[in-house]
Amino acid sequence: MINNILSSVGGRFFTVVFTKKDGTVRRMNCRIGVRRHLKGGGVPEGHVSTRKDMLVVYDVKAKGYRCLSRDSIRAIRCGGVEAVVL
Repeated sequence: MINNILSSVGGRFFTVVFTKKDGTVRRMNCRIGVRRHLKGGGVPEGHVSTRKDMLVVYDVKAKGYRCLSRDSIRAIRCGGVEAVVL
């Protein structure tokens, strides 16, 4: 379900609610597919973001890239539509 939603987001901004490693819940406005500030043209081989269970997003507020586990996602909101993962 999460993969279907993320593939339909495209390059639009969206809000994701997820659980961090330390157990706290975080809400982040972000976008996927941003390549503007990458050094060396991309993500290095073996980097945590190359794992299929990880999602690389550009955090709009922090103005930087973040990796989050797809399994930790609780909700995604894009274009007025919200999907909650139970």
